[in-house]
Amino acid sequence: MFTHRGAIGQVSVVPRRLGYSRYVIDSSQLRSRLDPARALPEFYHYWFRSEAGRRRF
Repeated sequence: MFTHRGAIGQVSVVPRRLGYSRYVIDSSQLRSRLDPARALPEFYHYWFRSEAGRRRF
Protein backbone atom coordinates (compact mmCIF):
# COMPACT_ATOMS: atom_id res chain seq x y z
CA MET A 1 0.00 0.00 0.00
CA PHE A 2 1.27 3.42 -0.98
CA THR A 3 -0.16 6.85 -0.34
CA HIS A 4 -0.11 9.05 -3.41
CA ARG A 5 -1.83 12.15 -2.04
CA GLY A 6 -1.50 13.92 1.30
CA ALA A 7 1.19 12.16 3.38
CA ILE A 8 3.16 11.00 0.35
CA GLY A 9 5.75 8.34 0.99
CA GLN A 10 3.91 6.25 3.54
CA VAL A 11 4.25 2.56 2.72
CA SER A 12 2.80 -0.53 4.37
CA VAL A 13 2.49 -4.27 3.77
CA VAL A 14 -0.72 -6.21 4.27
CA PRO A 15 0.25 -9.71 5.48
CA ARG A 16 -0.58 -12.75 3.36
CA ARG A 17 -2.61 -14.17 6.21
CA LEU A 18 -5.22 -11.50 6.49
CA GLY A 19 -6.62 -10.50 9.85
CA TYR A 20 -9.90 -9.46 8.24
CA SER A 21 -11.95 -10.81 5.35
CA ARG A 22 -12.00 -7.39 3.61
CA TYR A 23 -9.98 -4.18 3.64
CA VAL A 24 -10.92 -0.69 2.49
CA ILE A 25 -8.62 1.41 0.31
CA ASP A 26 -9.44 5.07 -0.15
CA SER A 27 -8.77 7.22 -3.20
CA SER A 28 -5.47 8.48 -1.73
CA GLN A 29 -3.96 5.00 -1.61
CA LEU A 30 -2.52 2.65 -4.18
CA ARG A 31 -2.33 -1.12 -3.90
CA SER A 32 0.48 -3.07 -5.51
CA ARG A 33 0.62 -6.86 -5.65
CA LEU A 34 4.02 -8.41 -6.19
CA ASP A 35 4.56 -11.97 -7.39
CA PRO A 36 6.71 -13.49 -4.61
CA ALA A 37 8.38 -15.77 -7.19
CA ARG A 38 9.72 -12.65 -8.94
CA ALA A 39 10.04 -10.02 -6.19
CA LEU A 40 10.20 -10.02 -2.42
CA PRO A 41 7.47 -7.73 -1.03
CA GLU A 42 9.53 -7.16 2.15
CA PHE A 43 12.47 -5.84 0.10
CA TYR A 44 10.27 -3.29 -1.66
CA HIS A 45 8.68 -2.29 1.63
CA TYR A 46 12.07 -1.49 3.13
CA TRP A 47 13.32 0.08 -0.12
CA PHE A 48 10.44 2.58 -0.34
CA ARG A 49 10.82 3.40 3.36
CA SER A 50 14.53 4.13 2.93
CA GLU A 51 15.86 7.57 2.07
CA ALA A 52 17.07 6.38 -1.35
CA GLY A 53 13.71 4.79 -2.11
CA ARG A 54 11.78 7.91 -1.07
CA ARG A 55 13.84 10.04 -3.45
CA ARG A 56 12.79 7.76 -6.30
CA PHE A 57 9.13 7.68 -5.27
